[in-house]
This record gives sequence, C-alpha cells and structure tokens, in this order.
Amino acid sequence: MPRKEPPSPRRRLPPALFPCLGAGLLVLLACALFWPILTGTRSVYFGDLALFFIPLLDFQRDELLAGRVPLWNPRILLGTPFLGNPQAWPFYPSSALLYLLPAHHAAGVVGVLHLAVAAVGTLVFLRSRGLGTASAVFGALAFGFGGALVSKMQFPNMVQAGSYLPWLLWGVDRVIRRPDFRRAGLLGLLAGLALLAAHPQMFLMQFYLCSAWTLWRLWPDRGRLRAIAALAAALVLGVSLAAAQLFPAAEQARVSVRAALTLRRANRFYLPPEAALTNFILPNFYGNPATGDYDGRGNFWEPCAYLGLLPFACAVGASVFRSRRVPDVRFWTVAAVVALWLSLGRMGGLYAVAFYVLPGVNKFNDPARWLQVATFAVACLGAHGLDALLAPHRPARRRLLAGGAIALTVADLLPFSRALVPLVASRVWETPPPTALRLRAAPPGRVFHADNPWVWRRFVRRDSYGPTDAAYVRRFLDSLGPNLTSLYGFSDLNGYDPIRGRNIDRLVDEVFVQVDATKGTRGVRAAPLLPATGVGYVLSLRARPLALAGVGPPLPGPGARVQPVGDPAPRAALWTAWQWAPTEEDALERFLVRRSPAAPFVVDDTPLDAADPGVAPARPLIVAGETPDHVPVLLPADAPGGLLVLKDAGLAGWEARVDGRPAHLVAADGIFRAVWVPPGARRVDFRYAPAVFRFGLYFSLVAAGILSSLGAFAAVSGLVSRRATRRYEAERRTLSTGDDGR
Repeated sequence: MPRKEPPSPRRRLPPALFPCLGAGLLVLLACALFWPILTGTRSVYFGDLALFFIPLLDFQRDELLAGRVPLWNPRILLGTPFLGNPQAWPFYPSSALLYLLPAHHAAGVVGVLHLAVAAVGTLVFLRSRGLGTASAVFGALAFGFGGALVSKMQFPNMVQAGSYLPWLLWGVDRVIRRPDFRRAGLLGLLAGLALLAAHPQMFLMQFYLCSAWTLWRLWPDRGRLRAIAALAAALVLGVSLAAAQLFPAAEQARVSVRAALTLRRANRFYLPPEAALTNFILPNFYGNPATGDYDGRGNFWEPCAYLGLLPFACAVGASVFRSRRVPDVRFWTVAAVVALWLSLGRMGGLYAVAFYVLPGVNKFNDPARWLQVATFAVACLGAHGLDALLAPHRPARRRLLAGGAIALTVADLLPFSRALVPLVASRVWETPPPTALRLRAAPPGRVFHADNPWVWRRFVRRDSYGPTDAAYVRRFLDSLGPNLTSLYGFSDLNGYDPIRGRNIDRLVDEVFVQVDATKGTRGVRAAPLLPATGVGYVLSLRARPLALAGVGPPLPGPGARVQPVGDPAPRAALWTAWQWAPTEEDALERFLVRRSPAAPFVVDDTPLDAADPGVAPARPLIVAGETPDHVPVLLPADAPGGLLVLKDAGLAGWEARVDGRPAHLVAADGIFRAVWVPPGARRVDFRYAPAVFRFGLYFSLVAAGILSSLGAFAAVSGLVSRRATRRYEAERRTLSTGDDGR
C-alpha cells in the first residue's frame, strides 16, 4: 500500500507584502483626491501660489528651457537673486517637472506627489517602530492627508519640505540602531533633499524634533559615541549636498529685511488659544474659507490642524492609557504638547523663550507652523492608540476593525482636506489678460503697481477662497498684482519677495508714499522717484486715474489702468558728473529726497582720473542681447570717460568688465549698478557670477560624489552578499540530497 504523502506546508506571504499594499493605498488616495491636478485639467490658484510660486517657477522654467541655471531674476524689485531665494528650489528633483509641464501644472503636481511622500514616510517610520501595518496606515492617513499639510498646498515648498519629517526620523532611528556608513549616507541624502526642498523653517523644526528624538533614544546608553558621530556626519553630508542652494540663500538673508526680525513681527500667524481644541475636533467651528464664512483670528490655513476625529480620539486614548508602558507614546505626548505650546506664539510664552534662545527661530515668521510637528506627533499617537485597541482581538476581527477605522478616517478626512484646495480650469493661465496685452503693445518699459495691497485684500481674503469660476480668476490675473507681471515678461519695480533686500524695500516704500499721497487730494502731486527709477508705466485699480506730475492718462482698454510715465530715466546711461556720499545708506537717502534729476551719488574713493566731473546730462546707452545674468551695454565711439549707471539692483555677485578687462563695480545712489569707464570704451559687460554659489557648488559636487560612491559600494556589497547566500543555500541543499541518498 503506497505511503500517504504528508500535506505540504502552507505558504507564508512575504512579510513586506502588506506594508507595500498599504503604501500603494496611500499613493492611490493621493492620486484620486487630486486627480484633476495630476491630469492638468484644473490647477491650484489661490494666494501665494499665484502671486509668488507660479511666477517664480515660470521664470525658472524659461531659464531651464534656455539651457541656463537660474541665478538672477530681473523681473521684480530691480532684479533679485533667484538662487539666493530660500523658497526657490532649482536643484531639487521636482524641478525636472518644469521641462515637461507649465508652471501652474507643475506647482500642483509637486504638492500632490509630496502628500503621498509624507503619507508613505509616516507608514515606513511607524512600521519601523514595531506597529502593525493597519495602525501605521491609520497614522499615515492622519498626517499625510491632514489639514496641517494639505492646507499648505498654496505653498508647494512647504509641502515638499514637510513631507521629509517622517523620513528623517526613520533615517535617524536606523543610524541609532546600527551606525554604519551606509545608513549615515542615506540619512545625509534625506537631509540634503529636505534642505533642497526650499523651506528652511520646516527643516529647522525637523532638526529640533530629530535632535530631541536622538537624545531620547540615546539617553539610556550615553556611551554610543559612534551613533552620535554617524548622525553628525550625516548632517554635514546633507548640508554639503544642499550647499549650492544654501550658501547663496544665507548671503541674501544677511542683507534682507529678515536680518532684523522682531518678536512682534514674527508673531504674525499663531494658534489662538480658543482654537487649540476646536482645530483638532471641530475644524469649521469658526467657519471655513472654502464655504466663505471664516471669522476666526488670523487666517484658516496656517493654524489648520485637523487630522480626523478618530485619529485624535485614539491619540488621546494612547496618551492617557499607554504613556507609562510604551516609551514612544511618552515621547510623542511630550512632543505634541511642546509643539502645540509653541504654536500659541507670544500668548503662550514658550515661543518667546524659543525666539531668543533657540538658534534660527528668530529668522522666521508664524509660530503656528509648529503645528506641523504637533500634528505628526498626534498622528503617531493615534497609530499607537489603534494598535492597542486591535491587539486583544483575533486576526479576523482585528482586520475588520482596522479596515473600519481606516474607512471611517478616509470618509471623514478626505472631503475636508479636498475642500482646502480651491481649483480652477487650467485654461485661464494659457491666455494673457487684457492688461498684459496692452502693455505688450506699448513701448517697453519698467512698471510699478500702485495698488498691490488692494489685490491682496480683494483676491487673497482670509474669510473666503472666493469663486472658483474662470471669470473670477481671470480678473485676478488681470489685476497684474504682486509678481503677476513677471508671468508675462515685464519688469516690475515692486514685487512680492519675503526676503527682499533692505535697500530695495526702503526704495519701494518711499515710492508708495509718493504715489499714495494723491489719495484724497485735489490737484497734481509729484512722484519724482517714478521716472528716476526708470518706471515707464504705473498700474492702478482705482476708480480714477492717478493725478501725478509727468504721468499721462490711461491707455485705452479694459482691465487695470495703465498710465505712461513721461521721460523716464534711461536704463543705462553715462554720467560725466557725480556726487559723493559717505555710505551707501546715505547715498540712498539723498536719492530718495531728491525732487529733480541730478547726478548720481556714489561711494568710492578710486574714481577714474580721466573722468570729467562736469555738469553734462546723462547720455543714454544701448543694452543689447541681454540674458538675466548677463547685461551687455554698448557705448558710442566718441563716449567720454565717466560713470556708467545701470538702473538695476547692484547686489553682491555682480561683476563688470570694460572692453574685456575687469572693472571696479560701485553702487550708484546706494542701489543701482555702476562702473567707471575710460574715454573710448566701447562695451561694458555686467555678469552675475556669485562666488558664494561657486563655493557652495563645489561642496555639493563633493557631497554628491561621496553619496554616489557610498551607493555604489552598498549595491556591490549587497550583490556579493546575495550571491554568497545563494551559494551557501545551494551547497546545503546538495549536502541534504546526498544524505537522503545514503
């Protein structure tokens, strides 16, 4: 009688299958929630996205398609460093989207992709801390699709940078567990990407949270110097990788309005104490801009912290009942309380201490952004709470309960979050508005928008996102408010830039004072700074034209009023007369109070000996074949020696050559680019080539080389290890077969 074969063992599913399925679910949810953004049929338009990021990305796209690295942006504020803008990300991987997509489409796709990155990162981190897949997905839903992150879709760099919080914690935890060079290299790569994502405030908060996590994890074992060394090496590697972007940003911040930020000014948007609880459980208690009825303090999106009722309830339960038994719960409870306390701003007291004690905190506005840390901590607590609830049950019941919890959270959270992202048909971006068409038809000239504050009040309201129909958004674009002129290739004396230089900020403020002096007055008022800065057109949205001396009647046509300025100063001119000033600040102040055209003020003790300090008027010169970071100026053959003044900002990084020879660059009137030229000079080339960028680029390339070497070594060693394992298994099977044969 044949022997009965024993039943074959039941095949076990790969342990990574369920986490991979969970990650796939999170990615699918992100795509489904914002599918119109991904396909390009609709786009985000509200607030800073339209007034800052889309113009910024549009300029970057133009430069990339022209084969240039975007270094200098000449379209706003007499020109400003593009690479020195800490909210621009030319070296971050998402910039590659600009080769394929227009700026308004790419900006939305960046946000959607990084919501998925944040959710998957939270899943990976929670799984690495021993939580079940269902609980980790639950926590990932709360953070990745919660209001704290989704409400920032109008700030794509904030979503980019914020998505790295769970990944950085995961990387730090891996290094602490086994501090080898491969794990340190991976953490360095993550830190570099988080910095390149271009929101320094986000990275600063992540750095402090990761530092606290490191201290908490290493506290029981103070002798783990190897882990500390590996973490320090990873941080140095990450900073070095981002140095090409960080060093110019640090240089610009040094001369910007942010260099002297006060506590009162920094305390702009904070979590009101009365909303500390309602923001987590009743997010619409004070209304919602999506429904046009928000009446709370500040705006809605900065202190938004809703991550679902069930995750919050599980988080509270975990904090109350699991803190003593689970160390992670203790840490996240403390982190949530401290971050929530900081988000209260000056009213809470702790933020004022941090502002003066913690390095870097005094460089940024808006304490409400600490809610990014608080909501992540609450999401982790919610995952721990669900994990504790599921633990006593049998597998089948556990799966049913977990699925129900996830489904309820999706049904609760996703509709709320989707409403926080107002969308409009993408076609509104494709056709220039009427005002832009009128300016294109007129002779070229720099513009100045006299009513930028009105644009903010009308189209970026705190109580309402406004209508989402195409006609409303076209009116918004036709206002040509802050930076919107940049979308259509115009140069604006004004502009929206959070870290604009102190001198240009002073100049623009004074121009506004002169223009606004016409409000409520009769007769014609003088605004001499308009022609003196080379402004050719003044834009306004007022009921009546501006009554300014030298400013003509509006050009005919619909849209914003466009009034030409008579006899604006030429962009490039040769002066044979000049005046001396002791400092650049003094030169600027003298320029601002000047009421009629006069020779420029310069700060220099080495003027050209051959220059004639006569009284001849400025001689206009030709600017030909310029690019953003290269401005060639042509001089006639009979040009005398003198001071060549270019009415563009003269910041650090600009160099000048006269007929191919290096020349001494000076600041005219404390703000404009100028150079001394000898008689008979024919050409002056201004080039923007900041040494700080070259220095940073060297560090970035070295760091990239180190990371590439580490990656190659890890790949080769992994391949060798797998081959050795397979060989060992084959030999063992051979020996086992031979034993059976005997």
